[in-house]
Amino acid sequence: MKKIISLLAISFVIFFISCNKNNNIADNYIKNIKYINGYWEISKVIKNGQVIKNYDFNGTVDFYFLDDKNQGYRKKVKPIINGSFDISMHQMVLKIKEDKKNLYLVYGENEEYSETLIKLDSMILITKNNDGRIFEYKRFYPKNYLNE
Repeated sequence: MKKIISLLAISFVIFFISCNKNNNIADNYIKNIKYINGYWEISKVIKNGQVIKNYDFNGTVDFYFLDDKNQGYRKKVKPIINGSFDISMHQMVLKIKEDKKNLYLVYGENEEYSETLIKLDSMILITKNNDGRIFEYKRFYPKNYLNE
């Protein structure tokens, strides 16, 4: 009887731990947050399940940088035909915050604006702002068109 109770207790603990890990979205993304570093091109904006804007061409792309403390910046850059960028001096402070359910990209010195991280991998970035707009990005790689 003691073996059965011990087995049930161990099973319950394993079940409880595995359920908590699977439901914690923030944990899943915090491990891969460094994927955000680099250039991202917006592809579309969605609200209430409807595409409200498709971006077939972008004059600017977003550059994200995070350090080991998950703090950094986001800035707009303009790709140039030779594969380099026209870079402005303006950039927004970026911090990563998390709770038990979500990971947030928080912008500004006084944390004026935030987006919930919906999806992040090496090729796709999806965020949602407080107005319910979903922003879908794809990885951007600079290309030198002069060498073709």
